[in-house]
Amino acid sequence: RRKLTFSTWVKRCSLPGDQLLFAGWTGGSYWCYIGFDGDGYIRIRQYAGGSNPFYLKTNRKFRDLSAWYHIVMGVDTTLGTSTDRIKLYVNGVRETSFSQTTYPSQNFDTYWGMTAGGDGYPSYIGGDGATASFLDGYMADTYGVGNQQYDASVFGSTDSTTGEWKPITE
Repeated sequence: RRKLTFSTWVKRCSLPGDQLLFAGWTGGSYWCYIGFDGDGYIRIRQYAGGSNPFYLKTNRKFRDLSAWYHIVMGVDTTLGTSTDRIKLYVNGVRETSFSQTTYPSQNFDTYWGMTAGGDGYPSYIGGDGATASFLDGYMADTYGVGNQQYDASVFGSTDSTTGEWKPITE
């Protein structure tokens, strides 16, 4: 729960309301997620009974309903540099401009349970299993990788002819 990568291609079909891509939920007031908020910002957040051990919110909005976005979140809370503990990439570019920045403490355990055998922390794709924050859209080439923090280049590359970010198909 200290190292993981989540990668997906997503195309939104509507804008209002929170729309989660990947969530972990322990029940009650203990959860974490990556997703879009009602205004189109991407948020990565963990909530623990009244506090936010980590919370990132982009300055950039993602509201184009005709676009496919490739979103990669790499987590490694064992790193010494706090801003490297959660990395967000959109279409191959690392997002570094956030309106909200609270990074997890070193060696922090997230509520995303991606290890085999289960640890009491179920993970959900396209919602959180509890609220109405389900994604209204499409997801493709979705990966969850435990025990590794990967960047976007593991999952995509820039097409040399078009300059577009595309999935790796090999």
